[in-house]
Parts: sequence; C-alpha cells; structure tokens
Amino acid sequence: MATGELKTDFTRSIGDANNQYRFDRQLTFPSGALVHFAVSKGEVWVVTGPSGENTVLLP
Repeated sequence: MATGELKTDFTRSIGDANNQYRFDRQLTFPSGALVHFAVSKGEVWVVTGPSGENTVLLP
C-alpha cells in the first residue's frame, strides 16, 4: 500500500507535502502504508518510514 500527496505548482509545494507528512499524518507500518510519495509537476519525493517531526522525504 502507498500514499501520495499531489501538489500543483500554483498552490502548494513539495515542502508543503513534507510538512503534511511530518505534522498532519499519523502513518505507521504495518497498519498504514509502506511507502509515501509527494508528487508535483516536476518532482517526486519519497519516504518509507515516517517518524513524525523527524520525517524527511528524499528526492
């Protein structure tokens, strides 16, 4: 299972998606998804082990 934060270049950025995963989402495996994506028109970032405020998405 995977999750995705889709962002447009006009309203929200990849940085906004990173903050959503860090502060707004309670995502843990195995009860949650295994991989999480932040996607915009020109970038895709991923994290496999969100850990609250310490979560860092990688390009």
